[in-house]
Amino acid sequence: MELEAYGDRLTHDSAPSVTGSWTFNAAGSFELKQDGTTVAGCIDERPFVGGIEGRVLKFAADFGENGKGPAVLVISGDGKRLAGGWWRADSKVVEHPTIALLEATKKSGTPQTCAAWKLKDPLESELEQQKRVRLYGINFDIDSDQIRAESKPTLDKLAAILKTNAAWKITIEGHTDSTASAEHNQQLSARRAESVKSYLAAAGIEASRLTATGLGATQPLATNDTSLGRAQNRRVEIVRE
Repeated sequence: MELEAYGDRLTHDSAPSVTGSWTFNAAGSFELKQDGTTVAGCIDERPFVGGIEGRVLKFAADFGENGKGPAVLVISGDGKRLAGGWWRADSKVVEHPTIALLEATKKSGTPQTCAAWKLKDPLESELEQQKRVRLYGINFDIDSDQIRAESKPTLDKLAAILKTNAAWKITIEGHTDSTASAEHNQQLSARRAESVKSYLAAAGIEASRLTATGLGATQPLATNDTSLGRAQNRRVEIVRE
């Protein structure tokens, strides 16, 4: 399977919803609930939070005995198949990436119940327990800090969580791939983080609770040698202080 053929430019066209029950790698259970560009998922009852960029689903998950790591899956035109890979989250992921192929087939448009979903919103739960969440559902125009309209549900959900947890203060981290120069990437990531901060402030979150910082391409999750790896590295992370 040739993943590089998708290139760096992710389509702005809306992909079919990934909400539903899936079988991945002909065995495991894979449940997804999409809200705008945010995706709540479960792999064999292990929850995760991810996001959609064009026709690409990005998330980081616990794959059980195989380990944990970031994943990228391309959504087929008919919305019935997902194909891509994931990288084991260890210190060698960038220098010597080990990529395991993932393929999923949609069984139903209605996801089975994931026990973790009954307890609390997955995004809020991850911030509460891990104090860090990757918001892949926040998308920007290419080489710009302009937030795309499709990202509004994700940002509105984050604002609602911050209003519910009024004592929380957060740092908004902007991350890029390594395509441009280090200086350009740092500045772009900083502007994107500031855009998220401005959106949340306009939504009623006190500016004193929000810190924005740009980290450029200094903290990659996956190899920058492939288009899907670069897609995984372009992200916004929220860190609870």
